[in-house]
Amino acid sequence: MFSQEEIISKSQPDKNGTITMKKKIPCYRCSGSGQYKFMSMGKITYGTCFKCDGDGFLVVTEKSFTPEYRAKLNALNKKRADRKIRITREKESQKNFDRYGFEKGYIYVVIEENSYAIKDELHHQGATYDPLLGWFFKEKQEQYKTQKVFVEEFSVINDEGIIELKLEEYSERQQEILRAKRREEGEFIGTIAQRLELDLKLTNTVTIDTQWGNVYLHLFEDQNHNSLIWKTNKFLYYDEWDVGEIRKVKATIKAHDYYRDTKQTWVKNVKIQKNESEGIKV
Repeated sequence: MFSQEEIISKSQPDKNGTITMKKKIPCYRCSGSGQYKFMSMGKITYGTCFKCDGDGFLVVTEKSFTPEYRAKLNALNKKRADRKIRITREKESQKNFDRYGFEKGYIYVVIEENSYAIKDELHHQGATYDPLLGWFFKEKQEQYKTQKVFVEEFSVINDEGIIELKLEEYSERQQEILRAKRREEGEFIGTIAQRLELDLKLTNTVTIDTQWGNVYLHLFEDQNHNSLIWKTNKFLYYDEWDVGEIRKVKATIKAHDYYRDTKQTWVKNVKIQKNESEGIKV
């Protein structure tokens, strides 16, 4: 059983005052016993430790630095790390410059109602996709409905000339504008207990954990961007109804209420209909 460290050799200080030592230390795999044991099929099995080959110790090399030389090494390491970070940021900045239209200062974001359905066409026409911006072009496209967006709306350039994207903030501002518009234009759907056939787009699913299991709030929009909610214990798998897909459903109007001044229609007894396109994603 090897239990204590043991110095094998120790060099003289070099020109920087560094001392190199070789030491025996207890094997961290077997704690110095030279053996291992494990439980298998209810039995304890023993064997020779593969890490130290049964010796119970490992031979390691350690360096002892003077405080002055350690500080010098730390400064050099920091300088190397800072240089690596700077190079990485410059490369990323150049990548963003090329990708997001900084040479002209603006891009054209596609605002087609059904952009997912034409995503292959948009890609073939040279559009770029970003999860927060959506599909966009660097040049004006007459065949698509687009919105001109200046790069300063979703980015800043810091004092070092590095481009810093602010896509999350831009997306949140756009969402708030959309929410405000919907608060003004939104309407309740149907009357209580009315059975309707609707074309709805799934926008999100919120999971609520209860003592009886999960409850799901499936959030929808109709073609006029009115808000609808279905509270159920049924989980919608992505291949059944993916976020962004439009499905035809039959549903009963359950209630009307407000959330942050937005009109909401609650539905129940939802029956998902299959349509020819098997759902259109936007």
